[in-house]
Amino acid sequence: MKVRIDTGLCEGHGQCVSAAPQVFDMADSDEYAHVVLESPPASMRGEVEFAQKLCPTKAVIIDG
Repeated sequence: MKVRIDTGLCEGHGQCVSAAPQVFDMADSDEYAHVVLESPPASMRGEVEFAQKLCPTKAVIIDG
């Protein structure tokens, strides 16, 4: 699984960071979230899918 953020859609709500802090990060000065663990282990799939579900702008993309 590969994870990415569509920066064109992300509005910096930070829901992904709350759901999966090992995968996503966002500093107070950032306009959008960043992926810090691009290929998380399969054991984290549930957290990443939850982050994707929580994103109000659908900016979290999961490939594979």
